[in-house]
Amino acid sequence: MIFKIFKKDLKGLSRNILALAIALGLCLIPSLYAWFNIYSNWDPYANTASVQIAIVSEDEGYSESDGSTINMGAQIVEQLHSND
Repeated sequence: MIFKIFKKDLKGLSRNILALAIALGLCLIPSLYAWFNIYSNWDPYANTASVQIAIVSEDEGYSESDGSTINMGAQIVEQLHSND
């Protein structure tokens, strides 16, 4: 029973080119959308080696009571510079 209805609908689509184009578009567009999204999110960090960033550190550091100075901003910037 269901196959008769399906065959009848396919015959109707084959007679009407506009309906066939719309049906194919409704099948094709979501699959292309999914394919492009999956492809773009598959490995997002693969091509980030050449991306340049700017670093601003306004950390003035901290002087302890024994006279030593701690500057975490400079340490973080140094780690970022050495990270390739």
